[in-house]
Amino acid sequence: MPTLKLVGAMALLVTVGAPMVWYLWEVLNELLAGQVNGLHTFVALPLLVAFVGFLVLVSRAVLRWDARDAE
Repeated sequence: MPTLKLVGAMALLVTVGAPMVWYLWEVLNELLAGQVNGLHTFVALPLLVAFVGFLVLVSRAVLRWDARDAE
């Protein structure tokens, strides 16, 4: 995979994943501080499932990129 295309794909993945990580991190910090906000927790649960799915897709993409480079 050409370097420019790889950097663009990685930038897209970070752009999508960073807000998910930020929100989940904030909710976790609130919970650890003992501040239970039902709405935040309710939103975080499906977001956590989506984030895990996103990580699976990213890992598959990286494996494909690595397989292309190995050829």
